[in-house]
Amino acid sequence: MRTAIAPFRRFSSLTVSNVYLVDGGPGSRWLVDCGHPLERWLLLAELRASGLRPSELSGVLLTHHHSDHAGNARYLRERFGLKVYAHCDDARTLEGKGPPPLVDPPGSSLLERAFLAVEARFPARTRVDGWLEEGESVAGLEVHAVPGHTEGSVLYRHEATRTLLTGDTVLTALPPLTLRAGLTL
Repeated sequence: MRTAIAPFRRFSSLTVSNVYLVDGGPGSRWLVDCGHPLERWLLLAELRASGLRPSELSGVLLTHHHSDHAGNARYLRERFGLKVYAHCDDARTLEGKGPPPLVDPPGSSLLERAFLAVEARFPARTRVDGWLEEGESVAGLEVHAVPGHTEGSVLYRHEATRTLLTGDTVLTALPPLTLRAGLTL
C-alpha cells in the first residue's frame, strides 16, 4: 500500500483493479472499489498491512458495477457487515434488477468482447445500501455521474485535495491490468 495523497492510500499489490482506502480516521474509513474476487486475499493482506481489520471500515464506495471493481462487495458486506454504495443506475444492476450488460457493443474489439462475455457470465452481485445520485456527498467525496463505461459510472471528487477517483472512466492502466503507468482513454 502506498499513500497517493492523504487521505488516500492505493492498494498497490492488486493488479486487476485500483482500490483506494480513504482514511478519515476511526469511524470514517472507506474503500473506493474493492477489486476482483480472484484478488480477495491480496485485498485482505493490504488491509492487514495497513493495520486495519475489514470490520473497521465504514463501507465500500463503488465507481461502477464491473466485477474487477465490485467483485468483493458482497463478500465484504456479508462477512464483515460493510455498507455498499453505488450510483442508482449501477445499484439496479448489482442487485440483479437492471438490464444485462451488452456483450457485443458496436465498435468493440475481440479482447473487449471477451472481457464483456466473462463479465456477463460472472457479474458482481450484492445488495446496495446507499443508492447514490449526482451531487451527493459521501465520505467527504462528491459524487459525479459519468455514464458511459456503465450506466452508473461515477467519479468521486475530494475538494480539499483536488483529487478525482475515476474508476475506469479515465484509465491509468492497460486493460485488464493496472501494471502500466499513464493515461489510457
